[in-house]
Amino acid sequence: MPTEIKQLWAQYVAKPDRELLRVYADALVEGGDPRGTFLNLCLVDEPTPAQVAATQTMMAKQKKLLAGPGGAYLREFELGPDGLVTRARTEAKQVIAGIAELPTLSPRLVLTITSIKTLKDAVAFGQISLAPIYFVDFGWITGTHGGMNLSDKQLVAVAPALAGVRHLQLSARGGPDKCFSPDGLRALGPRLEALRYLSIDFYSVGLAAPEQYARAVADTFPQTLRAFDLGGLPLPGRPDVKTGTGLLDGWRPAPEVEQAFDQGRELADQLDAALA
Repeated sequence: MPTEIKQLWAQYVAKPDRELLRVYADALVEGGDPRGTFLNLCLVDEPTPAQVAATQTMMAKQKKLLAGPGGAYLREFELGPDGLVTRARTEAKQVIAGIAELPTLSPRLVLTITSIKTLKDAVAFGQISLAPIYFVDFGWITGTHGGMNLSDKQLVAVAPALAGVRHLQLSARGGPDKCFSPDGLRALGPRLEALRYLSIDFYSVGLAAPEQYARAVADTFPQTLRAFDLGGLPLPGRPDVKTGTGLLDGWRPAPEVEQAFDQGRELADQLDAALA
């Protein structure tokens, strides 16, 4: 990516603004990148039928290309109304390979990560930084049941990658031999120095009581934490932290990335509103 375009993208990331995105799109057009034309079409305030048709044609024929260089590392993704990737799903090894490019997809990317299967996988994953990713999801998005289990050892191993992450969802399901314990959360908490939002998708028999997970979060997670979602449980001694299942009001989780929108509102929009 040419230096000028990188600089424009950095300005947009620092202050996401529709006009800045238009300037970025124009620079892409000048550089011969078809993403520029696509972004400009998406950013038209009142598109004509011809412009709508052109946008749809590009999405049908060039969707992977329109995501930008980071698109090569995605298994599934959805383009938002501004033309940028809003939600995506991919394997941990692809995140490792594409960590330099994935942040260029969107400053508000919701990234679902799968396939950390062994401690070796977790150690390798822990060597990258996911700080530029808006929302890191191991649980297939708030309110769903599934996601990827991480044991205590795996959770500790991936912790360095999560150090600057602001919004995180973990999956707690299965037996204690497969899923992290409250002690695992206690080890993780102090590493999450920038965390604002934590969701734990708890759907298990045989694990510690969910109240013990909430206590671990209350005791060890940073003061930056502003909202917590585990079945509506409060955080003992942390009245400053919003809790409850309605934090993302109106969000209806969908198992497929293609169904990423609820009544035209992006997950990032709802999360920002909940934390305002």
